Amino acid sequence: MAIDTWERRPVLRTGIEYRVLDDLSSMVVNGESGDAHALNPVGSAILERCDGTFTVHQIVLEITDIFDAPQERAEQDVVQFLGDLSARSMIDW
Repeated sequence: MAIDTWERRPVLRTGIEYRVLDDLSSMVVNGESGDAHALNPVGSAILERCDGTFTVHQIVLEITDIFDAPQERAEQDVVQFLGDLSARSMIDW
């Protein structure tokens, strides 16, 4: 992963809402388009850290710790998920 990617700090865009449904699920809603996406626990943990204070690297380390996951797998999951959110215009950098 490129160094500049590690240092990026994702943040939810204005108009995007994050809703916790229960202990294991949540959803993100685009207030402009009305699109809603259900999140699994990993997605929820990643999204909770999209507040502009965590770097991608810090998010990877947190996911590795929370889910006792191999760092390579956490890197793949975090980068893929953030890429998807970015493509859907749900986060800024």
